Amino acid sequence: MNLRRLSSALLVCMALTSCSETGPAQLTGYVEGEFVRVVAPFAGALVKLHVRRGQHIEAGMPLFSLEDENEASARKMAAERLQSAQAHLDDLMKGKRSEELDVTRSQLAQSVAMEKISATQLDTSRELVAKGFVSRVQEETAQANNLRDRARIAELEHQLTASQLGGRVDQLRIQKAEIAVAKAQLRQSDWQLRQKSGVATRAGLVFDTLYSEGDWIASGNQVITILPPGAIKVRFFASTAALASLKVGQTVKVQCDGCAREVDARINYISPQAEYTPPVIYSKDSQAKLVFLVEALPVDARDGFTLHPGQPIRIGMPR
Repeated sequence: MNLRRLSSALLVCMALTSCSETGPAQLTGYVEGEFVRVVAPFAGALVKLHVRRGQHIEAGMPLFSLEDENEASARKMAAERLQSAQAHLDDLMKGKRSEELDVTRSQLAQSVAMEKISATQLDTSRELVAKGFVSRVQEETAQANNLRDRARIAELEHQLTASQLGGRVDQLRIQKAEIAVAKAQLRQSDWQLRQKSGVATRAGLVFDTLYSEGDWIASGNQVITILPPGAIKVRFFASTAALASLKVGQTVKVQCDGCAREVDARINYISPQAEYTPPVIYSKDSQAKLVFLVEALPVDARDGFTLHPGQPIRIGMPR
């Protein structure tokens, strides 16, 4: 009698085992975020952290500010250099100042008066020489003085004309090139100054802040991690046997502890190369040594808010 009862119990147990083996299989994995990592292009002390962990931000919002005294000074110097170069070009374009031109005009008037005097003296000397009252040397001296005064008038007239003109063509070309260089230096200084302030390029959740105000941040170091909306994916690992029933574009059911319902996710990537089971998901229920990485995105982007990076998940797979 006892033997019959033992046999019956054994049969029931085998039946239950058989039923469990024909139930749905499950693959294990975890949730991963597609983070935006904001770095500091230049080194500096963190002066102000404008956001905090867990804060929702919009694109364009300031994130952090580094000390920028050196960059601000360089920008100011570049602006003043451009202003000086532009002023020099304007000066070359308009010629000499009116006060300088007035001086030249006065000198010209004086020379004209001197020329009239020397011309009168020359006429007088010629008459006296013709009458024999003076020697020819005096006439020649008067003639030389008159030629000198005429040459001085011509010189001042040319000088006045040239003073009213702008700079020479080559001078203007060189100065314009100086202005172009100054503008490029100003743009570079502006860019370097902007790099000392981090700005959000995308909206999302501030997932983590890696420094506190007053910390020194080396060039290229990550300062803030942002999780944009919908930037969630699930990663799970399938054995060779399970891989046969998976394909890109297929929809799978994502389950997790604490989730109110299953989340539909569409497979968008299947690794072509096998790898060892990651230790983070290795368990007695997942003993396959070689597995293939599979990634899937939530079909409804709103479901991404119910999943959290690092959260363990299960993928229900029919046998």
